[in-house]
Amino acid sequence: MTDGRRSRRVWSVNVALLLVIVAVVVGVVVALTSSSSAAPGLRTVPVGRGTVTETVSASGTVSSATSSTVDFPTGGTIASVRVALGDRVRAGQTLATLDGESARASLQAARAQLTASREQLSSAVDTRDAAVAGTPAAADGPVLSARAAVAQAQAQVVTAQQNTDDLTLVAPQNGTVTSLDAKAGRTVGGGGVATTSTGGGSAASAGGGSASGGSASAGAQSGGSAAGGATGSAAGGAGATAAAGGATTPLMTITDLDSLQVVADIPELDVGRIATGQPATISVNALPGDHPAGAVASVDTLPATSSAVQYGTVVDVMDPPRGLRPGMSASVSIVVAQAGDTTFVPSVALTASGGVGARTATAQVLGSDGRVSQRSVGVGLASDAATQVTSGLAAGELVVLPDPSVANSFGPGAGPPNSAQQTRTAGR
Repeated sequence: MTDGRRSRRVWSVNVALLLVIVAVVVGVVVALTSSSSAAPGLRTVPVGRGTVTETVSASGTVSSATSSTVDFPTGGTIASVRVALGDRVRAGQTLATLDGESARASLQAARAQLTASREQLSSAVDTRDAAVAGTPAAADGPVLSARAAVAQAQAQVVTAQQNTDDLTLVAPQNGTVTSLDAKAGRTVGGGGVATTSTGGGSAASAGGGSASGGSASAGAQSGGSAAGGATGSAAGGAGATAAAGGATTPLMTITDLDSLQVVADIPELDVGRIATGQPATISVNALPGDHPAGAVASVDTLPATSSAVQYGTVVDVMDPPRGLRPGMSASVSIVVAQAGDTTFVPSVALTASGGVGARTATAQVLGSDGRVSQRSVGVGLASDAATQVTSGLAAGELVVLPDPSVANSFGPGAGPPNSAQQTRTAGR
């Protein structure tokens, strides 16, 4: 009897354990089934909030805002050179002098000739006044000739004086001596001064194109955007030439290294979005750690002469970094549109609704329950990497990347960086 009761108790305990095991198994199955909507390996990116910036980018060449090639206006023998290569000079500073012996002798001779011509004129006037009455025409002839001789002598004095003044070559601008081909005793033929300015001139096209895109910088909350893209186009060149002269081999060149610019060519598809005063960021190949700020100084009205329709654009470098020199390759990213304190996501997380220019898209959103749902959102500024969201998503929500093979733009498991920049091919 006792054994029978013990057997029933053992059987009851076993049944209870079996029920518990079954319940656990069922619970696990239910849990797995309920979370199956969030596929294994699903990758998400948080919606960010910050500033979305759309840019147009192009490559170009660093150039001085003003550069002058300098030579003596008149020929002669160099007596002295007062500067060396690399010296900083001020406008009006003496750079070199010519031997003045011949010029001073010519000036003295011209002055002596002027004195003699004036004496001859005075004599001719006295002779005319004493002439026999009734023949005034004959008496006026020598006076007229003497007056012409005085005028010619005065012109010779002016020329001789100018030649004497031109014995001293002075700097036409502030700057640095960047080329020097002068030494005492060398004979020069003269050439004058030619000043080149990039501020209002066309960029000489070197082919290529530009790119436009956007950037996003995160605000107080985490967000999404990405770095990527590429730039195209190469540009360089000079601007308008002013002043007289232009020797084949200048005596020296004075370059303003404190006022530098980047000269780039913007293709016709993007030039309509460029305006003077727009801010820009400049990158220099030779100075990878420096990204000085810039501003658009000018946009050409007429395109440069090239196979592609491109417009010369000059961007002033606001604070040139140490080591920046004319001729260096650079790229500019010009801000053409910006939205502050706005929501944004990586563009790969959105599917456009409608045609080109549509302001709606769809996104796959991972909810707090682990389920993925499709949501319609409004969009604003857009590029290949970042898109402004005007409605339908809040900062911090998780959007799903469209395919496991599409990498997180911010890196594995990472959120948005403090700032990122993207570019797209012009015309897209």
